[in-house]
Amino acid sequence: MDRLPGQVTLHVLWADAPFSGKDVARRLSAAERAAVPLGRLDRLPVDVEVQSHLTLYRLP
Repeated sequence: MDRLPGQVTLHVLWADAPFSGKDVARRLSAAERAAVPLGRLDRLPVDVEVQSHLTLYRLP
């Protein structure tokens, strides 16, 4: 656990239609190139119906 960063955000994506990990990665890469602060977003720039996120903090 000591090797983990101080903060980790997990994003969960739900959709009725299937979507690929490659599509999600492509959209996230495009957002990173556009300097979108992905770790601070409530909703990722991915076309799915429902999203949720959970931020974990490592205590010292």
